[in-house]
Amino acid sequence: MRYVIIDTGLKGAAVLFEDKNGIPTPIDHYFFETWEDGIDPLHFAKNLKEWNAREFHIEKPPTMPNQAITTTWKQAFVVAQIYTTIMLEVENAVLHDFYPITWVSHARKHLNLSEVNLENKKAMQKLAPRWFPEFMKKFKKRILYHDGIADCIGMLFYVRRSHFSQFIED
Repeated sequence: MRYVIIDTGLKGAAVLFEDKNGIPTPIDHYFFETWEDGIDPLHFAKNLKEWNAREFHIEKPPTMPNQAITTTWKQAFVVAQIYTTIMLEVENAVLHDFYPITWVSHARKHLNLSEVNLENKKAMQKLAPRWFPEFMKKFKKRILYHDGIADCIGMLFYVRRSHFSQFIED
């Protein structure tokens, strides 16, 4: 079964996964390209058609206190573009959304003791390459990995928590 996990935002990403023998495996990726005040929905739609996935797991960013109205609007606009593009391009698409706090709490259970106090972005930078080193190797900049891809891997721990729960140590 193929499914897509999406880190929303202008610098977001989407990762296509397939469960191979019950093991979640990253297959492909997509970096959202900016276009005017949002993403390029036509380019995103092209990838959706090629991927042939029906299930989508989408991070829904919450509004933040004291956040600028324009920033909130841009985030909401990008999320709306993602939802609309999926609904228009993928017949019988199944959409699941969740807040960052939900997936982060599941991903953090897989950190080493020395990493539990790291800020969320830094924690995902440690976690993602540990579980998928070959896939993540493509996204390493000088020191860090692409944030959107690392977050998509982090979201996988929530999306497939039935699989990953067996690896949690008390």
